[in-house]
Amino acid sequence: MSATRKRLLVLCGGTSSERGVSLSSGAGVLEALDRSRWLAHAAVITASGSVRWTAESCERSVVRDLEGGSIPHLESHLHDALQEWRRAGIDVVFVALHGLGGEDGRLQGALEAAGLAYTGSGVAGSALCMDKIWNRAAAADLGVPVSPACSVLELEWRRDRAKILRRIESATGWPCFVKPARGGSSLGLSRAADPATTERALDLAFEHDARVLVEAEFRGTEVSCGVLGNAEDDELLVLEPVEIRPRRDAYFSYEEKYSADGALEHCPAISVPRPMITRIQEAALRLHRGFALQGMSRTDFLVGDDALTMLETNTIPGLTPRSLLPLAARVAGISYAGLLDRIAELGLRARR
Repeated sequence: MSATRKRLLVLCGGTSSERGVSLSSGAGVLEALDRSRWLAHAAVITASGSVRWTAESCERSVVRDLEGGSIPHLESHLHDALQEWRRAGIDVVFVALHGLGGEDGRLQGALEAAGLAYTGSGVAGSALCMDKIWNRAAAADLGVPVSPACSVLELEWRRDRAKILRRIESATGWPCFVKPARGGSSLGLSRAADPATTERALDLAFEHDARVLVEAEFRGTEVSCGVLGNAEDDELLVLEPVEIRPRRDAYFSYEEKYSADGALEHCPAISVPRPMITRIQEAALRLHRGFALQGMSRTDFLVGDDALTMLETNTIPGLTPRSLLPLAARVAGISYAGLLDRIAELGLRARR
């Protein structure tokens, strides 16, 4: 059987603020992969940027052991690691890296230069969706509704705070949401009710990125809609949207996403009418095709009485067993292991 199995390497960790989430995604993927189909290897990018990987295939998740250096491993810079993986006959790299350095196109370019197939979207789609400012502008061009917004550079903010606050008042008013342009997992995200809280929110957001997006508040229910498939293929699978109900915060914060008593997640959505669900699915599909995405995407929306607004499209959404995309896949009859198989096969197909 081993002669027919493909070699798959799960890459996680990284140096971004989403490192912990990435390690959890990588551990979940490694644990659930169907070993009758894949010879699985593990690789972790350490906090300092070096890469540790297992030369031998592993039958269980060894992410935490590899992270701690407690099992036999090889270690080098990423460029050298990519060449080693190519020589070792890795068929596909399963990218479970979230945030900058993993989801923004840079890693994808390095993998392509090394001649390695990988999961998820390519350089352009990854870069476009990682940047919330570019992402929403491209969505608007495709006819998908977005909220009033403005962008702020850290340099502008340091030079003239009063001028920036006037710009925000004119563009979005209050309340508004302030978020790093290239952040994820709601890190650095704040709701601002007035100029004073906006100042604090901007200072926090600039700890994560030098560019910040400010969006007018849209009151509604948050939903997330996944799409599986390569944009150039005829058949794409649009999943049932997941409805998100925060327990404590007014929005889907980092704590609501990852704490044990965090937000309630319903799939199918329980309070969104079917005609609106159809609109959400059509918008998610339009974005997946319009952005030329591969493998998977998950677009987040806010839904009001008869309106919706797009928040962002994620090209590498969370992939732990309890993450939103696996939840929606289960509702569609796709097991967690089956979802991982599909993502890996789509990566191979996109880069033949």
